[in-house]
Amino acid sequence: MNMDTITTMFTPAQAAVITGLSLREVQKAIDNRVVPAKRSRQGKQIRRYLSQDALVCLHVGLKGLSLFPLATRKRMITEILKGPALRRVSPSLIVTVDLQPSRRAILEAVKLLRKAESMVSSNPEVMSGAVVFKGTRVPVQQIALEVESGGTLEEILEDYPSVSREQAELATLYMRAHPNAGRPKAWKSLPAYRGVPPFKVIQFDIPGLGELNRKLA
Repeated sequence: MNMDTITTMFTPAQAAVITGLSLREVQKAIDNRVVPAKRSRQGKQIRRYLSQDALVCLHVGLKGLSLFPLATRKRMITEILKGPALRRVSPSLIVTVDLQPSRRAILEAVKLLRKAESMVSSNPEVMSGAVVFKGTRVPVQQIALEVESGGTLEEILEDYPSVSREQAELATLYMRAHPNAGRPKAWKSLPAYRGVPPFKVIQFDIPGLGELNRKLA
Protein backbone atom coordinates (compact mmCIF):
# COMPACT_ATOMS: atom_id res chain seq x y z
CA MET A 1 0.00 0.00 0.00
CA ASN A 2 1.19 3.51 -0.83
CA MET A 3 2.10 5.11 2.48
CA ASP A 4 2.43 8.65 1.09
CA THR A 5 0.80 11.06 3.51
CA ILE A 6 -1.85 13.59 2.59
CA THR A 7 -0.64 16.93 3.93
CA THR A 8 -3.56 18.83 5.36
CA MET A 9 -5.26 19.85 8.59
CA PHE A 10 -8.47 18.53 10.08
CA THR A 11 -11.17 19.93 12.33
CA PRO A 12 -12.05 17.99 15.51
CA ALA A 13 -15.22 16.69 13.79
CA GLN A 14 -13.22 15.43 10.82
CA ALA A 15 -10.65 13.93 13.20
CA ALA A 16 -13.40 12.06 15.05
CA VAL A 17 -14.73 10.53 11.83
CA ILE A 18 -11.25 9.55 10.62
CA THR A 19 -9.98 8.07 13.87
CA GLY A 20 -13.18 6.39 15.04
CA LEU A 21 -13.16 8.35 18.29
CA SER A 22 -16.10 10.41 19.50
CA LEU A 23 -15.98 14.17 19.02
CA ARG A 24 -15.86 14.57 22.81
CA GLU A 25 -12.80 12.28 23.03
CA VAL A 26 -10.99 14.28 20.35
CA GLN A 27 -11.80 17.59 22.02
CA LYS A 28 -10.68 16.21 25.39
CA ALA A 29 -7.36 15.11 23.88
CA ILE A 30 -6.87 18.64 22.53
CA ASP A 31 -7.90 20.28 25.82
CA ASN A 32 -5.49 18.05 27.78
CA ARG A 33 -2.72 18.76 25.26
CA VAL A 34 -2.35 15.07 24.53
CA VAL A 35 -2.03 16.05 20.87
CA PRO A 36 -1.03 19.47 19.55
CA ALA A 37 -3.64 21.56 17.74
CA LYS A 38 -3.15 24.56 15.51
CA ARG A 39 -5.44 27.45 16.39
CA SER A 40 -6.82 29.82 13.78
CA ARG A 41 -9.01 32.84 14.42
CA GLN A 42 -11.99 33.20 12.10
CA GLY A 43 -13.92 36.29 12.98
CA LYS A 44 -14.80 36.04 16.66
CA GLN A 45 -14.21 32.29 16.78
CA ILE A 46 -10.98 30.39 17.32
CA ARG A 47 -10.98 27.09 15.46
CA ARG A 48 -8.66 24.20 16.22
CA TYR A 49 -7.05 21.94 13.64
CA LEU A 50 -5.08 18.70 13.84
CA SER A 51 -2.42 17.38 11.50
CA GLN A 52 -2.59 13.92 9.97
CA ASP A 53 0.28 12.82 12.21
CA ALA A 54 -1.78 13.96 15.20
CA LEU A 55 -4.61 11.73 13.96
CA VAL A 56 -2.21 8.80 13.88
CA CYS A 57 -1.37 9.58 17.50
CA LEU A 58 -5.03 9.59 18.43
CA HIS A 59 -5.62 6.29 16.66
CA VAL A 60 -2.58 4.70 18.29
CA GLY A 61 -3.81 5.98 21.64
CA LEU A 62 -7.14 4.34 21.01
CA LYS A 63 -5.66 1.02 19.92
CA GLY A 64 -2.46 0.65 21.90
CA LEU A 65 -1.71 3.34 24.47
CA SER A 66 -5.03 3.97 26.18
CA LEU A 67 -4.13 1.78 29.19
CA PHE A 68 -0.94 3.69 29.95
CA PRO A 69 -0.68 6.80 32.17
CA LEU A 70 -1.24 10.18 30.54
CA ALA A 71 2.43 11.14 30.95
CA THR A 72 3.51 7.99 29.09
CA ARG A 73 1.03 8.62 26.30
CA LYS A 74 2.25 12.18 25.89
CA ARG A 75 5.87 10.98 25.69
CA MET A 76 4.99 8.40 23.02
CA ILE A 77 2.98 10.94 21.03
CA THR A 78 5.91 13.35 21.12
CA GLU A 79 8.11 10.61 19.65
CA ILE A 80 5.58 9.88 16.91
CA LEU A 81 5.22 13.55 15.96
CA LYS A 82 8.99 14.00 15.78
CA GLY A 83 9.44 10.95 13.58
CA PRO A 84 6.74 10.63 10.88
CA ALA A 85 8.55 7.57 9.51
CA LEU A 86 8.77 5.93 12.94
CA ARG A 87 7.42 2.37 12.78
CA ARG A 88 7.21 1.43 16.47
CA VAL A 89 7.12 2.99 19.92
CA SER A 90 7.81 1.38 23.28
CA PRO A 91 5.73 2.71 26.17
CA SER A 92 7.54 0.27 28.48
CA LEU A 93 10.48 -2.14 28.42
CA ILE A 94 8.28 -5.13 27.64
CA VAL A 95 5.68 -3.48 25.35
CA THR A 96 6.10 -2.35 21.75
CA VAL A 97 3.34 -0.75 19.70
CA ASP A 98 3.37 -1.16 15.91
CA LEU A 99 2.43 2.16 14.29
CA GLN A 100 1.94 0.87 10.74
CA PRO A 101 -1.65 -0.37 11.14
CA SER A 102 -2.71 3.02 12.51
CA ARG A 103 -0.89 4.88 9.74
CA ARG A 104 -2.62 2.74 7.10
CA ALA A 105 -6.02 3.08 8.77
CA ILE A 106 -5.74 6.86 8.97
CA LEU A 107 -4.56 7.16 5.37
CA GLU A 108 -7.49 5.10 4.09
CA ALA A 109 -9.99 7.00 6.24
CA VAL A 110 -8.65 10.33 4.98
CA LYS A 111 -8.99 9.17 1.38
CA LEU A 112 -12.59 8.09 1.99
CA LEU A 113 -13.46 11.42 3.61
CA ARG A 114 -11.85 13.32 0.75
CA LYS A 115 -13.90 11.28 -1.72
CA ALA A 116 -17.09 12.20 0.15
CA GLU A 117 -16.08 15.88 0.18
CA SER A 118 -15.32 15.84 -3.55
CA MET A 119 -18.90 14.74 -4.29
CA VAL A 120 -20.56 17.83 -2.87
CA SER A 121 -20.84 21.51 -3.70
CA SER A 122 -22.50 24.65 -2.40
CA ASN A 123 -23.82 27.50 -4.55
CA PRO A 124 -25.97 30.39 -3.27
CA GLU A 125 -28.11 30.03 -6.41
CA VAL A 126 -28.78 26.33 -5.81
CA MET A 127 -31.08 25.37 -2.91
CA SER A 128 -30.19 28.63 -1.13
CA GLY A 129 -26.57 27.55 -0.74
CA ALA A 130 -27.28 24.20 0.91
CA VAL A 131 -24.58 21.56 0.48
CA VAL A 132 -25.83 19.32 -2.35
CA PHE A 133 -24.41 16.45 -4.34
CA LYS A 134 -22.67 17.74 -7.46
CA GLY A 135 -24.92 17.74 -10.50
CA THR A 136 -28.08 17.50 -8.38
CA ARG A 137 -30.33 19.66 -6.23
CA VAL A 138 -30.44 17.06 -3.47
CA PRO A 139 -29.12 18.27 -0.07
CA VAL A 140 -26.55 15.94 1.44
CA GLN A 141 -28.09 16.36 4.90
CA GLN A 142 -31.43 15.13 3.53
CA ILE A 143 -29.91 11.83 2.41
CA ALA A 144 -28.09 11.50 5.73
CA LEU A 145 -31.39 12.07 7.51
CA GLU A 146 -33.04 9.39 5.38
CA VAL A 147 -30.33 6.93 6.41
CA GLU A 148 -30.58 7.83 10.10
CA SER A 149 -34.36 7.45 9.92
CA GLY A 150 -33.98 3.85 8.79
CA GLY A 151 -34.36 4.24 5.05
CA THR A 152 -32.67 1.57 2.97
CA LEU A 153 -30.33 2.44 0.12
CA GLU A 154 -32.80 0.95 -2.33
CA GLU A 155 -35.60 3.20 -1.05
CA ILE A 156 -33.37 6.28 -1.09
CA LEU A 157 -32.11 5.64 -4.62
CA GLU A 158 -35.67 5.13 -5.82
CA ASP A 159 -36.80 8.39 -4.22
CA TYR A 160 -33.74 10.32 -5.44
CA PRO A 161 -32.77 8.92 -8.88
CA SER A 162 -30.17 11.67 -9.43
CA VAL A 163 -28.16 10.42 -6.42
CA SER A 164 -25.69 7.57 -6.97
CA ARG A 165 -25.31 4.65 -4.60
CA GLU A 166 -21.81 5.81 -3.61
CA GLN A 167 -23.10 9.30 -2.80
CA ALA A 168 -25.88 7.88 -0.64
CA GLU A 169 -23.42 5.62 1.17
CA LEU A 170 -21.09 8.53 1.98
CA ALA A 171 -23.74 11.11 2.93
CA THR A 172 -23.70 10.28 6.64
CA LEU A 173 -19.90 10.26 6.72
CA TYR A 174 -19.81 13.74 5.20
CA MET A 175 -22.41 15.13 7.59
CA ARG A 176 -20.64 13.72 10.65
CA ALA A 177 -17.41 15.36 9.50
CA HIS A 178 -19.14 18.69 8.79
CA PRO A 179 -21.74 19.12 11.56
CA ASN A 180 -21.88 22.90 11.19
CA ALA A 181 -23.55 22.37 7.83
CA GLY A 182 -25.79 19.68 9.28
CA ARG A 183 -29.47 19.37 9.90
CA PRO A 184 -31.39 21.53 12.36
CA LYS A 185 -31.64 19.97 15.81
CA ALA A 186 -35.43 19.68 15.53
CA TRP A 187 -35.02 17.34 12.54
CA LYS A 188 -33.74 14.58 14.79
CA SER A 189 -37.26 13.72 15.86
CA LEU A 190 -38.97 14.19 12.51
CA PRO A 191 -39.70 11.45 10.00
CA ALA A 192 -37.84 11.53 6.70
CA TYR A 193 -39.27 13.95 4.14
CA ARG A 194 -39.25 12.37 0.71
CA GLY A 195 -40.65 15.04 -1.56
CA VAL A 196 -44.27 14.90 -0.33
CA PRO A 197 -46.06 17.40 1.94
CA PRO A 198 -45.12 16.61 5.57
CA PHE A 199 -48.72 17.06 6.70
CA LYS A 200 -51.86 15.49 5.23
CA VAL A 201 -55.30 16.91 5.95
CA ILE A 202 -58.05 14.31 6.19
CA GLN A 203 -61.71 15.31 6.50
CA PHE A 204 -64.26 12.86 7.87
CA ASP A 205 -67.56 12.89 9.76
CA ILE A 206 -67.90 11.65 13.33
CA PRO A 207 -71.33 10.13 13.95
CA GLY A 208 -73.34 12.19 16.45
CA LEU A 209 -70.92 15.15 16.49
CA GLY A 210 -73.36 17.43 14.69
CA GLU A 211 -76.11 16.71 17.19
CA LEU A 212 -73.71 17.30 20.10
CA ASN A 213 -72.65 20.67 18.66
CA ARG A 214 -76.27 21.75 18.36
CA LYS A 215 -76.94 20.87 21.99
CA LEU A 216 -73.89 22.82 23.15
CA ALA A 217 -74.72 25.87 21.04
